[in-house]
Amino acid sequence: MDKLIIDNAKQQSKEWKEIRKYKITGSNIYSFYFVQLYSDDKLLELLNVKDKVFNDEQLIKINHGIKYEPIARDLYIKETGNKVIELGFCYLKENQYLGCSVDGYVPDGNGIIEIKCPYDKKYDKIPIQYYYQMQYNMFIMSADWCDFVVYYNSEITIERVYFNEIFFCNSLTILIHKVIEYIKKI
Repeated sequence: MDKLIIDNAKQQSKEWKEIRKYKITGSNIYSFYFVQLYSDDKLLELLNVKDKVFNDEQLIKINHGIKYEPIARDLYIKETGNKVIELGFCYLKENQYLGCSVDGYVPDGNGIIEIKCPYDKKYDKIPIQYYYQMQYNMFIMSADWCDFVVYYNSEITIERVYFNEIFFCNSLTILIHKVIEYIKKI
């Protein structure tokens, strides 16, 4: 954690949104793969510079996740016995374009958690965008693993994912460099 700057602004607050501007975040990393398909406005949304516009259905799902995330975290703590520390936005001292907001840091074992509270379906497997998010967040946090916690119908499932350095180097490093070059141009 020595390589991080941790800003403890509350998630979704104005201050938190301001800190995330011009940053590549875990929640957006997968979307950057399609960067050549996006307009400049969409890229500015992905870089947290321009506010995203959500339709009513998306807002219902987002608010559902926000409402149930604390419950899922508490159930995770109860089921695993892990201590979980909530952090704000964490970004690298050496490259402040890179950052993430993890759903919890597990100091015993050097892990993190990623919580999803789907509104209308349970995942059969980890969706690819969340796998990218977890790998990216583990890199930022120097974590060895991430527990993928899904809260659905008042139950949680937990799947542990380990940091995959080969995947990160082959899939994310080039992408990150391309996005940073784009940021430097705007």
